[in-house]
Amino acid sequence: MNQLQETTLSVFIEQLAAKSAYPAGGSSAALAGALGGALVSMACRLSIGKEGYEEAEEELTSVLSASESLRKNLLSAVDKDADAYQKVLKARALPEGTDDEQKIRTVAVRAAFREACESPRQIARDCLEVLRLSLRVSGIVNANTVCDLGAAAIHALGGMEISLMNAQANVPFVSNDEYSDEVWTEMEEIQEEGRILKSAVIWEIFGELREEE
Repeated sequence: MNQLQETTLSVFIEQLAAKSAYPAGGSSAALAGALGGALVSMACRLSIGKEGYEEAEEELTSVLSASESLRKNLLSAVDKDADAYQKVLKARALPEGTDDEQKIRTVAVRAAFREACESPRQIARDCLEVLRLSLRVSGIVNANTVCDLGAAAIHALGGMEISLMNAQANVPFVSNDEYSDEVWTEMEEIQEEGRILKSAVIWEIFGELREEE
């Protein structure tokens, strides 16, 4: 289902503000990442074929292809993440009056929470990739788009950080220590690299802006 990504921006914002857990922070994280990917794509498109950027065209074209793929994946994740949390709510609503019902509910809840971990986990990975692309083209894109590239990095970092929180909040309910350690290790690595990348992009942009004075 693609209900959220196909709605208008104003309706989506109203849904976020409503008294409901659908959609919520996870969907907003995916959208932030998609915005980041879109801005990387824009910066590349406004540079490719422009005089003075010929030497960077091959790299820009490569990054554009990757950013478009990430943008589409992250936009789809707006719905996927919301659907994953809906499964958690449904699993928690299962009856638990008998021993058999309790066992069925326990299995269902753990499986639902695992999916609710995997969704933000993938969003965080994709946002990290957007940050990597932002740094790849930092310094070679159209000078008029450097602030947009900075916005891309900031959006991507925000989506990444939200997703890290969500994955880490959900993982205890999976009740699997090995899986929990795996998720925490990866998320900490993503967070460290993502923050470094965002700082590097912004530092590069500020340097370019100072040179223009």
